[in-house]
Amino acid sequence: MKWWLYAAASATIVLWLTPGWGGEPVPQAVVGTIISMQSPEEGLTDEPVDFDLRMDQSGPKGAAWRPGDTLAVRASGGLLYGVILGDQVRLTLSPGAPGQARRTVTEVFRLGRGEFVRPGQGASIDTGPASAKVLVKMLVPLDTDCHQRTASLLQELAKSESDRVRLQIFDYHRPEGVAETNRERLSCATVLVNNRYEFTLGTGDQTHKVSFQHRPNVANSVYNSEDVVVVVRQEIARLYPPPPKPTGAGAPPSGQRPAAK
Repeated sequence: MKWWLYAAASATIVLWLTPGWGGEPVPQAVVGTIISMQSPEEGLTDEPVDFDLRMDQSGPKGAAWRPGDTLAVRASGGLLYGVILGDQVRLTLSPGAPGQARRTVTEVFRLGRGEFVRPGQGASIDTGPASAKVLVKMLVPLDTDCHQRTASLLQELAKSESDRVRLQIFDYHRPEGVAETNRERLSCATVLVNNRYEFTLGTGDQTHKVSFQHRPNVANSVYNSEDVVVVVRQEIARLYPPPPKPTGAGAPPSGQRPAAK
């Protein structure tokens, strides 16, 4: 076969494999956290459920979505079985039609708990403003020494960060604590920092993962009380970055404050 026949055959294969060839719309996969949601009937119905997704990753090539954007979507209740508000999911969207308010979801895969602020009700201790960007929810049996240390450290931190951290502590021994634990679909003592309990500490090659579940500060623990404080401080620094330094004409020299007026 001559060279031009090989080239033509290769081009045909490439075009045939390229999504959207010929102008045909193709499904799109996106990753985000569910930030609002109608309550599905635990997957027992296929009636459509509307929910909003905060984009956690950039959208597909050619899409205008960026991290932080909100995407309105709709899925059948059956696809959402086991998925709750605050979950991070990977969705496959059917091709959108012009003027379509909500994109239709054809596949749902739960990735885990996403970053989300969702206060509970009936906490034994509830301190800090509703506007705080960092929410710590501790759901534990408070009469256990190892959890008392975590609670004490968190209360000290919340007091020093009274404008930026809200702390809610729920006691297993109270009905409100049981109700909130069930609402969060947890089965053991857990500390949630903006809805998550798994984090990575350290930098570079010196990193390790922690999971704020079960008992801390004892043999075979996967975390200690101080780890929780480190994570909360990390989240404060990330969500409350310092203002950018002034640049250009009129900016004071480095290390010098502006003159008082």
